[in-house]
Amino acid sequence: MNITSVRHPELAVELLLGTDTEVAEWVDRGAADIGLSYIAGNCQAEELVDDELFVASSQKNSVQGGSFPIRALDGQPFIMSSGGCGPMLAELFQDFGVAPVVILSASDMAALLALVGAGRGLSIAPGLAFPADWQRTVARRPLEPRARRPLLLLFSSSAEATAVRAMCAAIREVATSLRGG
Repeated sequence: MNITSVRHPELAVELLLGTDTEVAEWVDRGAADIGLSYIAGNCQAEELVDDELFVASSQKNSVQGGSFPIRALDGQPFIMSSGGCGPMLAELFQDFGVAPVVILSASDMAALLALVGAGRGLSIAPGLAFPADWQRTVARRPLEPRARRPLLLLFSSSAEATAVRAMCAAIREVATSLRGG
């Protein structure tokens, strides 16, 4: 992160990638000082961004228009995230009585979007999970009714070191820019 390296050159950052559950566990058990996740687990958490969920489809199979009714997923081929979104999507489908046909799963967002882009099925992902050039691969539409997930900054109660506070401040600054303010 340029923000942190300029203001705190003594700070060493090691980026660990994992599922939401893994990240929460790492922070809870002290393997990581802070984390970004859509679930808090047993950690202290602060909401950074309220992230909207989108239906992703291939460019050639995209249906033009506004929002995508969640009930329209019933019986459709679906690529399930086996990372952070999976449990939340299962709950969302249950709440609305929707049963898409899960044909594939992917823990990596790039793989999931590549499968969707190839026309293998639809999927749902948070807006921040889409890469900057997502329009080259997939089309996306907001769900109807709208669905959102808070992206959380996780930290343990013992995370009071100056370096941790500096990194948290830098992350908050980036999150503020994502919110547009």
